[in-house]
Amino acid sequence: MEEVKANDNAHLWAYYRNLIWDAFWGILGMLTGAAIYAEVYPTMKQTVLTWGNYGKITLPQVLGINHWFIIPVFVIGGLVLFRWFEKKGL
Repeated sequence: MEEVKANDNAHLWAYYRNLIWDAFWGILGMLTGAAIYAEVYPTMKQTVLTWGNYGKITLPQVLGINHWFIIPVFVIGGLVLFRWFEKKGL
């Protein structure tokens, strides 16, 4: 009986050890990505980040229609989506 417990503990330790390593590499990747972004940001601010800067625009402005035509579409779409969630049990 003790053998089974020792074996279970070994599996648990291996599982948690893998979780710790996965978390370590994930955090290291996030910090590395943040550092790279911080270094490249001044260049990007004047180039890439200005592409497509059209100010504040809305979907009705893009489509050239009144906003009251868009609102019911999104309300009905949201209701249909929630109904689908309920049917799927999500």
